[in-house]
Amino acid sequence: MREAEEDDVSFIAGLFKLPHSREFLNEPGREAIRDLIEGTEGEACILEADGKNFGYFTMHDRGWLMELGVLVVKTTGLGAGPFAMRWGIEQAFQKRDAHRIFIEIREDNDRARAMCERLGFKAEGLYRDGFHDAVSGEYRNLIPYGMLRTDLRPIS
Repeated sequence: MREAEEDDVSFIAGLFKLPHSREFLNEPGREAIRDLIEGTEGEACILEADGKNFGYFTMHDRGWLMELGVLVVKTTGLGAGPFAMRWGIEQAFQKRDAHRIFIEIREDNDRARAMCERLGFKAEGLYRDGFHDAVSGEYRNLIPYGMLRTDLRPIS
């Protein structure tokens, strides 16, 4: 895991065009990606192994609350998602002393929801039509997930 840089913008933008990404996420556009990389509003990270990029992960530090944002990987089913989420949990609780972690996932994204639940996140409600698909114009439900420091279990 490393901090994203200006040179990563094309790689990141390409991840949002992949069918498995496009199914659940809106494409942010290069300017929005660049703004997050260069700004102070959040943290943009590149998942990397053996010098090759394979994913993108964002976090927003709100002090006592850490919001996990977007997680996009080049290839699904290889464990990159759980790796990034465990890293985010560690950053939040051990390095930044957060009290709570928060993430929103589309209700129909069964894989992401199952991963969060396996890691110890708790579903905390339902945001009806909380996601607007910019391409299709459709609205989808979002499920907010949270984890408190007291919920943390050993990471395996």
